[in-house]
Amino acid sequence: MGSPLCPRPPANRVLRTAYLQPGAPDVELADRPTISIQIVDPECLPGLLGAFMIAKLPNAEPDTVHVDSSAEGQITSEPGLVTSIRNRYEAIRLWAYPEHVSLKMIEEVKREWI
Repeated sequence: MGSPLCPRPPANRVLRTAYLQPGAPDVELADRPTISIQIVDPECLPGLLGAFMIAKLPNAEPDTVHVDSSAEGQITSEPGLVTSIRNRYEAIRLWAYPEHVSLKMIEEVKREWI
């Protein structure tokens, strides 16, 4: 997630409440043992290049990435692109706040918005 969570709250109070209430997807996911939520400092330029996902597949299958751009999404197991995306992930992770700090930031924004 980018930081600040949003520069200003959504104008619609219903949307604002739904976005951060208990059971909202982002907040609920933090309770799962295999998922962590970390907010990334807004100065993190590699994080501005677009969304991506890295899938570590079973049975020794090659890792696969999904990369979004403004024009289209791309799914590939091409080793060079997978390595490039892994490197971008590590660069972003260096800018991320620890999970406990990120979750505290979310709670603070919830108090302000709701």
